[in-house]
Amino acid sequence: MKKLLITLSLLSVYAYGQCCFSEPINVRVGIKTGLNYGIFNRDNPETPNQTEKNYDIHLSVGFHYSP
Repeated sequence: MKKLLITLSLLSVYAYGQCCFSEPINVRVGIKTGLNYGIFNRDNPETPNQTEKNYDIHLSVGFHYSP
């Protein structure tokens, strides 16, 4: 639901810009993902747990506007 609201908000801003400005808006959206896999303890990263392998997934979104 949150992603839908963000998407609709961005589309509204884009549509407003297309209607009110004489030239189109240049927008770049970038998505970066990553996976960290290894032996580590999520509760205390300083003391690794040698019997358990864990992984973390991270996702970041970038938005760049140039008039």
